[in-house]
Amino acid sequence: MERLNTILEKEVDKFNDYTTKPFEYVSSKDLTTVVNNKTASTSTSLQVKAKYNTLGVVRMVVLVSIVALLAFLLIYNIFAMSSLQASIATTESIIASEQASVDLLKEQLLLLDSEAVIMEKATEAGYAPGAGTVVTGYVMPETTPITYEEQTNWFDAICKFISSIFGG
Repeated sequence: MERLNTILEKEVDKFNDYTTKPFEYVSSKDLTTVVNNKTASTSTSLQVKAKYNTLGVVRMVVLVSIVALLAFLLIYNIFAMSSLQASIATTESIIASEQASVDLLKEQLLLLDSEAVIMEKATEAGYAPGAGTVVTGYVMPETTPITYEEQTNWFDAICKFISSIFGG
């Protein structure tokens, strides 16, 4: 039981070190600064010496790295989306101009269906309208009836044999 209490007390002390003692106050008489391999004393004011937790520093570095990476990706995506939007706008303008030319061609095609326009184009091409009624004749081709011969193969013969067995 004493061993368990000792272990628990050590763990509580570790926890208290992390939570209640983030800074250690040291008087300046205890601090010395090494400058060019010479020891120089500092002034007598109270100095604060920070105690860094290695795991905390690693966590902070990782967190800052992740935030920096996400910020970089965000900025990169903003520029990529801007470029993509410009490309889309260009493509939409090309499609709009092609649609306008298709609409113009449709209007011209509808004009060509009119009989008056057809007659005008024929007159421009040098054709003259005929006098009287136009008679159209068709020559019917002569055809001879085709006679078909029955073609069978081995599969048809087997099917006929099986159907004759069952009375078909």
